[in-house]
Amino acid sequence: MEFLVYADGGTANKNGNCYYSFRIIRDGIVRHVSREIEKCTNNVTEYHALYNTLKELDIEYELSNSDKIHIMMDSQLVVNQISGIYQVNATHLIFWRSECRKLIKKLKSKKCFIELVWVPRKQIFQQLNH
Repeated sequence: MEFLVYADGGTANKNGNCYYSFRIIRDGIVRHVSREIEKCTNNVTEYHALYNTLKELDIEYELSNSDKIHIMMDSQLVVNQISGIYQVNATHLIFWRSECRKLIKKLKSKKCFIELVWVPRKQIFQQLNH
């Protein structure tokens, strides 16, 4: 089964609060989650989005070796830090990268394919209706 996933975080939604949201599309079925979170940096909100997306995939779906998960984000920093292209220089992001990598490892242990891809912000906005 193929999963198309869009994840995003931001520092000011319509209410002026921080948030994360994600949309998981599988076999024509859409699951959309959006949550307000404590005030934090934009990069932390992006990590919240990825972490909670991975957690949702782990808990709510029975993944197997035939599953392909494509996670799209507009944060080049998060995508490249998770993939190891960028180093994490901000100490407050080390925790988030570590937690996300643990979940990715757990999902990969189920033999499913996971791809994290940077996409332009416009594509994320269209999918998440920001």
